[in-house]
Amino acid sequence: MPDIFQTSGPATLSTTSFGGRNYDYTKIYSPDKEGDELKENARVWNVCLDEAENYDADMIQGLRNIINGLLVFSDDGQIIASLLSETNQLLRATGNQTGIRAVPVAPLGPGSVTYTSTDLWVNGLFFTSLALSLSTALLTVLAKQWIQAYTAVVPGGTKTRAFIRQFRFEGLIAWKLRDIIETLPLILHGSVAIFLVGLALYASKLSSPICGVVAAITGFTFLFYLGTSMLPALFIACPYRITPLFSLAQLVLFSFRLVSCTLLWTWHNCTSGAQKLKGWPTLRKKSLKTAEHDEVFPDVSDRSPRGRFWSASDLACDCLHWVFNHSSNHSVKEAVIRAVCELLDEWEFFEEG
Repeated sequence: MPDIFQTSGPATLSTTSFGGRNYDYTKIYSPDKEGDELKENARVWNVCLDEAENYDADMIQGLRNIINGLLVFSDDGQIIASLLSETNQLLRATGNQTGIRAVPVAPLGPGSVTYTSTDLWVNGLFFTSLALSLSTALLTVLAKQWIQAYTAVVPGGTKTRAFIRQFRFEGLIAWKLRDIIETLPLILHGSVAIFLVGLALYASKLSSPICGVVAAITGFTFLFYLGTSMLPALFIACPYRITPLFSLAQLVLFSFRLVSCTLLWTWHNCTSGAQKLKGWPTLRKKSLKTAEHDEVFPDVSDRSPRGRFWSASDLACDCLHWVFNHSSNHSVKEAVIRAVCELLDEWEFFEEG
């Protein structure tokens, strides 16, 4: 029997429309006359444009979500900076028992005799964080303009628009536009990390308990950030995914396993003589999408048809169960019931075989 769970592997270009619905283009567009299959308004160019628009819409929406989040964070950063400035004046006024407007400017500069190394570190970290935040905001605006240029309307027939879109898409891939935009949040993450370190140093001059609280929050945030970034490399089903950090997480895990195996091999040699240690780690150079696809659709070519069936049946059952319970559309339920019947037929076939 045909394997209804077989896939052709991860595709580089989407073949579905919004919502994952497959279109039968032979019913949407009428066939071309003989000899017109590659002309300006041929059916194939309409199909190419439809598929490209679906793929680009999903990609551009993801990039715009990143950009909008960065722009919102930049606005929040300006508010926080203003609040910190007012808080600094209030604390100094309280310490000097003067009004806020009467507080003199803090003489923290190379010509001042009152500054300390902590003051220099605090100001240096704060200014570095500010510079990174402003740079990220500028690059985010540039990236938004780049996306607008990519999605600009192209006049002309379907063949002309398909060719220009393909030309733009190949340029987008060659010049790593996607990678650049996906890396921008990491710069902002670094800016926040530097700011928190500076905040902990600043709090150390005010009060030890305050410094302890700020340092504890900073340390917990760093550990949580690093831990959640590493988990997808260990458990691909983990949703705490940051695409640019996935390869780095794989490299870190490989280094850790390599060091562990080296220490274990050294310990075996010292205790029981020279031995060849089996299972040395290998560096996996997989993208996040490829690793996810390999996990969902593992290579089962060496298994029997029954083994291939059972390897995919669990996820198929879960998928059909979810669709049946979360949809009130009767046509959806009918389609699920038909699929379940086919699944049962295959199960009986392999059980009897």
